[in-house]
Amino acid sequence: MHWVLLANGPLTLSPVIRQVIFSADRLIGVDGGSRHLRPLDVRPHLAVGDMDSIPQDLLQDYRQAGVELHLHPPKKDATDLELALELALARGASSISILGGTGGRLDHTLGNLFLLSRCLPAGVPARIMDQEQCVHLTDQSLSISGASLRMRCDRPEAGPSIIFPPIRATRPCGCRAFWPLPRRRPRPVVPLR
Repeated sequence: MHWVLLANGPLTLSPVIRQVIFSADRLIGVDGGSRHLRPLDVRPHLAVGDMDSIPQDLLQDYRQAGVELHLHPPKKDATDLELALELALARGASSISILGGTGGRLDHTLGNLFLLSRCLPAGVPARIMDQEQCVHLTDQSLSISGASLRMRCDRPEAGPSIIFPPIRATRPCGCRAFWPLPRRRPRPVVPLR
């Protein structure tokens, strides 16, 4: 089952994002992230968090509609998104998409990206995406093709960014990734003193 978690970060409801939302088997509104569903006239299956940033009329609507609420105290040892991700994993998600998890504050974005590592031990493919980018963390084969590689950008010669961070590398990567490199000399790196 594909679970979509809507976090409280900035999110434009582009056609790609709408497709992800409408194709979800389960939607979790993560606290104020539930507001992203309102313009689509969609309610989540579950709402998770301390509910300090969700509009109160929206929370009341969820209560009246019987949306499954997982309420948590404001003082806790996990973020609302972390709690929602753990719930999705515990309920048997076979894939997870996080929307509204990028943009805004850099510390939140980085924390959300690191949350993807929680899915690796369970073998659950997970991604964080917005209208401009899609980030996967995987320790398995990942195939990306077609429309996924078309990007809007200010420089037509720029293409997708693929980053291979050294996260617990135990064997050499035998991947074959190719893309054109610009014909210019790299600038020397000047060490900070």
